Amino acid sequence: MVIVAVIGLGYGYYNCKISKEELRNILIGTCTFWPADWGTKPPVCAFVNQIGPGGRSSACVGCEFGYSFGYCKDDEIGYGSPYGYSSHWENDNSKKFCGKTVQLPNGSMGCMDVSTCVQSGGGIAQNHRSSEYINDANFIPLPPILKALSPSNTARIYQSSSIQIQFDKSTQSDSFAFSGSIGSNIGNQFQINRADLFNDRLVIPGQSNRAVGVGRTLNVKGLDIDGKEIDITLVYSVQQDGVPMDPSTSTCQPECQVNWLNSYSIQFDASGGFPPYQWYIAGDPNAYPPGVNLSTSGLLTGPATANFLGLYPFTVIVIDATGNMQVFPVLINSIDEIAACFFAGICG
Repeated sequence: MVIVAVIGLGYGYYNCKISKEELRNILIGTCTFWPADWGTKPPVCAFVNQIGPGGRSSACVGCEFGYSFGYCKDDEIGYGSPYGYSSHWENDNSKKFCGKTVQLPNGSMGCMDVSTCVQSGGGIAQNHRSSEYINDANFIPLPPILKALSPSNTARIYQSSSIQIQFDKSTQSDSFAFSGSIGSNIGNQFQINRADLFNDRLVIPGQSNRAVGVGRTLNVKGLDIDGKEIDITLVYSVQQDGVPMDPSTSTCQPECQVNWLNSYSIQFDASGGFPPYQWYIAGDPNAYPPGVNLSTSGLLTGPATANFLGLYPFTVIVIDATGNMQVFPVLINSIDEIAACFFAGICG
């Protein structure tokens, strides 16, 4: 009965669905309270940002090693950053949160902050709990000469997606020229619409031959109604029409069967999103197969489980080149019914 209950618990854990908010809190807790004897924190911890409301805890006198009080500051948009945006952690002891600058997988810089701080006695205290992902586009500002932009700068778009740029004044429609990996194929395939009395809207339709990939640039040059030069660079990650924006995997779903007496090697594959992908293991470490390892290239390896009743539910995280993170439940199954019948008398 105990064995049956354990197997049922394993299936119950595997079939349990958690929300993104719950997953986010699990990641925050895992990354914040990562035991020292587990080694270096996994790079996935850099994808959780916890900037939120609320004051600094009265118990906080400093930040953990490598972090400082401050705030996330946006760098200049579209001018010099190869991926269209970046941000860095600005040190400011008057601010509430502890954080640092991190490098994202696509090469741009971003911010990471933690919900903990250092107490006067050297211990760790809770500072705040609210959270958001650092690649949230809500904090990315528009270049100053633009009144509105759709899709937003650095967004993921399809080849067929139109791009609408609203300027802060009227423009000379015959002055526009385009360049960059997106702009080079536009030519005269664009429209200028009067958005209101003083603003023009530039509409660039979708292009079947639009360059696909991360960090594709659109440079727009022209003149406004006063003859002042317009020169902006926008950056998008362009997806082929029909391909999902989010990466996904079907490996070990619903399960991967392994022999309880042999070591195993399983290559995780993904589709959709923007390769290359990075892979990480998550979930309750106590539920992992013994000695398991998941490389960032997606190779899951482990020694023999030595458990003919083994059910090991855990989670894999796949992150694409834009920092888009998706989470999938997987299961390693080393149950051997013949061995269970022979050694434990559990026979069907």
